[in-house]
Amino acid sequence: MVVDANMMRVPDPRTATRAQRERVARAFRSMKDRAVLGFLSERRLRRMNYMAKGKEVELAKLSDETELTQADRRALDDAVLEMLGVTSKEERATLLDELYGYLSEFFEWTRQKEEHAIQNKKKAKKGKAATPQSVAQDIFSEVERDYGSLLRTYDDFIDLSKPYDSYEIPDSGTPTPDDGLFEQHAVRFVDTKSGEAPTVETRSEGQRALLLLLLEEGIKDFPRIPVDDTASQSLYERYAAFLEQRTKTLRTLIEERTADPDLQGKVYDILLRKVRSTNT
Repeated sequence: MVVDANMMRVPDPRTATRAQRERVARAFRSMKDRAVLGFLSERRLRRMNYMAKGKEVELAKLSDETELTQADRRALDDAVLEMLGVTSKEERATLLDELYGYLSEFFEWTRQKEEHAIQNKKKAKKGKAATPQSVAQDIFSEVERDYGSLLRTYDDFIDLSKPYDSYEIPDSGTPTPDDGLFEQHAVRFVDTKSGEAPTVETRSEGQRALLLLLLEEGIKDFPRIPVDDTASQSLYERYAAFLEQRTKTLRTLIEERTADPDLQGKVYDILLRKVRSTNT
């Protein structure tokens, strides 16, 4: 609620010391290259589905890590509290313990409510076939409400203050890596209908790998790629990790609602289009 946001205290970097600002910056830099975790672990998210299928052994192999168990997250939150004026290290530790404990309980309670709702919907729909569209919409509403980080766009990952290239992508053709006699780090767009095969040449292997990943994700409107090869490689790794986590979470939410492989595939295709449409 806006009224709640207006009441929140936020750090003012203008009044902070240089050491405090540098501490926040260091903490943020240590976090930015890893994937964002949820407030519930992958093991907890999949528990209902795995237990229903008798896959307890496989469930135990899943990660139990959450955003609240990460040392770099705590370091950043501690630095922000210090900037807010909490100078005592012991007081900051107590505040963070209480905050993290509350968040863990809140998201666990929310998850339990979701699981009860899923079970109730299964009972209500027993004997009545659910359509891929209705299941996808139900999951998308849950994603919007509880998994907003999955709706991040590519622009949320790229540092637009650093130099980048924008590539014009052909309207048709299948993108294929191509290194020829006169072109390096290129992507050829082979159109079997017209017989044409225009080429987009990038600066480096890192740029090309990132461009191919963006094309696979459906990002074709002058995608922006960092000029620096190392920056392109780093961005590729971070964005690819995000896409992998998004896929795993979406498939988990689908599996909780239906065990039909054919329906799962149709729901995933519809759901993926909905998620991607938020990036345009």
